[in-house]
Amino acid sequence: MRTYSLAMLAVTLGAPAFAQDTGFDVQFKGRFGYGIEAKDNLTHRLIGMGIEVGYTASVGRFGAELGFQYKPGDRYGYDWRSAPSAPGTEFNVNSGDVRRNQLKGATVRFSYEYDLGNDWTLRGGVQMFGAEFREEVMGAVRYNDPTGETTQTVTDVYSGVHTESDIAISPYVGFGRKLGPNSGLEFNIIAHSYKPMEYVHTSGYGSIWSGGGGTNNPGFNNDRDYIDSKGNSMVPHIEIAYVFRF
Repeated sequence: MRTYSLAMLAVTLGAPAFAQDTGFDVQFKGRFGYGIEAKDNLTHRLIGMGIEVGYTASVGRFGAELGFQYKPGDRYGYDWRSAPSAPGTEFNVNSGDVRRNQLKGATVRFSYEYDLGNDWTLRGGVQMFGAEFREEVMGAVRYNDPTGETTQTVTDVYSGVHTESDIAISPYVGFGRKLGPNSGLEFNIIAHSYKPMEYVHTSGYGSIWSGGGGTNNPGFNNDRDYIDSKGNSMVPHIEIAYVFRF
């Protein structure tokens, strides 16, 4: 009887502390990621943030987050000589094609955390969306008249923006570290996935304005230009996040 009474007393004294560690909570997360390679003319860095609603049970914490991420790209020169062209097209060295890519969008994350003790947690989950690939293009390609009807030079100008989105399922795993009652850090490795694309301009079909040597602007999408969807890309990122619990 005495043993039973002591056990009941221990459960009663422990109940308030257990109750404080279970139930719903809301967290803000600010993230910085660094990719192991700079792929598809994007930079290594990635930034993001989100609001997560979590529920802690005896088996661990389950979370659902709505956020946003952004991965910039530096301006680069596209090799316009490698693009398709009409037979007989001879390019002028004064041609150029400058582009910039970026990746951004709203994200959804689902996570699970298991308490390891000593203010550490083991965590993992999956991120979806946040993968709108955006390409800005500005080009001016100069070449001879491939029809041979004139010796004048065609200046073929094209510019525009194209985007392509994807569900982009990106699993991640890592650890969490509690810093205080309302703050902490997260360290993750995420297999960041997305679908890159590239605008391809076909030269050699421009026309010369009256007076010669003018500019031909057939528009960003003429009947011979197309978007090259390159399939799926995946770049592992090391990710660190600051967590604030409301």
